[in-house]
Amino acid sequence: SPALWVIRNGGSAFFSHSSALVFCSSYSFFHSSPSNDSFSNRWRFLSYLVKCIVHERPYTVYGYKGKQVRDNLHAFDVCSAIHSFMKNPKSAAVYNLGGTRASHVSILEAIAKIEALTGKKGKITYIDEVRLGDHKWYITDMSKFKNDYPEWRVTRNIDTILEEMCRYEMERAND
Repeated sequence: SPALWVIRNGGSAFFSHSSALVFCSSYSFFHSSPSNDSFSNRWRFLSYLVKCIVHERPYTVYGYKGKQVRDNLHAFDVCSAIHSFMKNPKSAAVYNLGGTRASHVSILEAIAKIEALTGKKGKITYIDEVRLGDHKWYITDMSKFKNDYPEWRVTRNIDTILEEMCRYEMERAND
């Protein structure tokens, strides 16, 4: 049966039809909230940044003065994209998957938004040195996927993602 390759910010995942079903159910359960992310700034920078600000831990911004931009895709939209593929699979399909211009943010913007949502001031340190392999601006080109699945849309933008993450982490902090 057809399978799906998903490419996301240098990482990739391969899904057969049945593994996509398992992935969507587990991804939406384990990754729709920041609670199950490891406390690391290497991946999932938003959840790490939210945790640092909520729990008053230091966060270090490397290079570009925090102006680097990343797109972000909610777990629901990831699963929705995979579901679109599963309904009408394309043989040997390879797609980029990300938030596109519909859901992107710089580190500086994310810090300001999280501080406003939580009422807490981040303990932010800036280091001029750019991390090896980092890039200043990354927005996913999903044109191939959108051509094959024109009904699919990003349904949760960066503000919605951050509101959910902050609400969840604040509730956890108060438990």
